[in-house]
Amino acid sequence: MIDYDLGALQTALNELHKRCDYARETDGEGFSAADTHYGKALAVLPVEMWTDGMVRDAHEMLRAYRKQLAGYGVDYDDIPVPPTEEAYKSGTGRTYARNEMKRIARAEQETAQRVIEWKKGSHTIRVRFPYDADMVDLLKQSVPHSERSWEPVIKVWIVEEEAATYLKPVLDACEWTIEDEVRALIESPERVPLLPLYEPDA
Repeated sequence: MIDYDLGALQTALNELHKRCDYARETDGEGFSAADTHYGKALAVLPVEMWTDGMVRDAHEMLRAYRKQLAGYGVDYDDIPVPPTEEAYKSGTGRTYARNEMKRIARAEQETAQRVIEWKKGSHTIRVRFPYDADMVDLLKQSVPHSERSWEPVIKVWIVEEEAATYLKPVLDACEWTIEDEVRALIESPERVPLLPLYEPDA
């Protein structure tokens, strides 16, 4: 990847991500309907998986949220400008960058293992596993609809950090690749929530 510090860029993405409701309401909060899945996917994408195209595309996309970001204490003009290729000047680079994201997601899915990761920057938990209808149903029953989302771009489940303990039944169901601090967060006795009611998806 180009020599570029992702810190400020990720901070801006995370501010939009945590306020985004998938454009269910026209409230001027979070990503627009056109950007919601891609923007939220970028916010939780591990740094090592970013490409040059995604860096340039994210910076360009955030320009449209300049006013909203200012309300969150983020100055768009303080985000370093990445080197721009001719493709981005013509507009074709955005399509390529978003196709890169899909390609990476497909490759990750082909080698998918059962992984639970804590993305502290975006205050979320990523849950990734090969397709398993029973596991999907368990996750939906365990975690309230308002606290989880499926990100089709990168093919992972996203659970809000504050709702981590709802994942306890999922964690106990099988073996996972998970760091000790993430396991401790999910199993924290001080944060055990009330058992949720099953909320079928629409």
